[in-house]
Amino acid sequence: CSGTPVMMSSTDGFWDKDLFEHNEDIFFIYDNSYKEWIIQIERLYNDDKLINKLSLNGKKKVDDNYNLEQLKQYLTN
Repeated sequence: CSGTPVMMSSTDGFWDKDLFEHNEDIFFIYDNSYKEWIIQIERLYNDDKLINKLSLNGKKKVDDNYNLEQLKQYLTN
């Protein structure tokens, strides 16, 4: 939630795929090969608009959906 864009492999174990959107607030790697990681890291590195969009949208998504108040409610119910 620091505003750093998140890039991760798209796996069945990701905890909230329905909430997060590829290229909007997170950057999923669908082909989990090292070559694909290199290609996508370079793509992201060279696209300031995409980095900024992912940073702002990702931080807002986490702030809106996974804040301390929600955690408190979850733990007390």
